[in-house]
Amino acid sequence: MIKTKTPFEGLYIIQTNNFTDARGGFQKLFNADWFAAEGLETDFKEFYFSVSHRNVIRGMHFQLPPHEHSKLVYVSKGSIVDVVLDLRKNYSTFGEYYSN
Repeated sequence: MIKTKTPFEGLYIIQTNNFTDARGGFQKLFNADWFAAEGLETDFKEFYFSVSHRNVIRGMHFQLPPHEHSKLVYVSKGSIVDVVLDLRKNYSTFGEYYSN
């Protein structure tokens, strides 16, 4: 796996390794030891899978303490436009957005 920093503290792009051979393909989507070694908190309680048609806005997500939680977005096929708006008032990136 490859972890790439973004301009936002706590926001990373994680690229998984894809292994293919004559049988097909294999991809490790999560490894707790790797996440821990990278300093990423991984206490995931839920996992969702959705399929969206082209040009669909899937949703906006916002949580306040004590209900905040980390998110991991995985794209299995195709591409997405993922936009993050920083609403953390005490951060230098407050009010800015990041899109990938």
